[in-house]
Amino acid sequence: MDDDTKEFQFRIKGVYHGMAKKETVLHTFEKLKDMMKKHHIGLFGLCQTGDFYGSLNLNMLKRKVMNTTLYNIRYINRAEKGVQDDDTSMFVGALNEGLFTGSLADGCVLQQTRSCTSPGGLTELYNECKLFNKAMVTPIQYPSAIYAERQVMNGNRIHHRIEYKYLAPMIMKGKRSNIEWDAYPEDTPFTNEPRNRIK
Repeated sequence: MDDDTKEFQFRIKGVYHGMAKKETVLHTFEKLKDMMKKHHIGLFGLCQTGDFYGSLNLNMLKRKVMNTTLYNIRYINRAEKGVQDDDTSMFVGALNEGLFTGSLADGCVLQQTRSCTSPGGLTELYNECKLFNKAMVTPIQYPSAIYAERQVMNGNRIHHRIEYKYLAPMIMKGKRSNIEWDAYPEDTPFTNEPRNRIK
């Protein structure tokens, strides 16, 4: 989880229905783990409250898997780079490789705090760097699919936007599963490190 998180909400079609109980959260994580094992999924997650700002997307499945992410380490051996936005780098890199990722828009949702405007978290770093370094990490990595923009609702701070239609073409490879990460030996294990550094 990210540093700017708090509790879990329960939402149906994006509409707030109260805070999620501990039993609900634990049950959700157990069921997601079972689903990932059954379908050989490497990355999956839950949405966060920030995903519901602006226009409401009623799709049950979203491609974004950051801030509340479940890793199946059988398929991911090196994914965290220790830099800002390493979570974005990870799931964008997985999509770029043609691997399946996703998150559920309904049910348990991670409640965020606004770390760019509230005490603690990354606030000092944001204020010092004006978010330029955070915003530009992934556009530099994937310039054809991610660009930087001003977020008017957050005081015109600079942040990245992902254009998924340029990132994941949804290529089907014959009759084999397009979800199972081990269906294609050439695709696994996933890493977001440059291929020439892999030993």
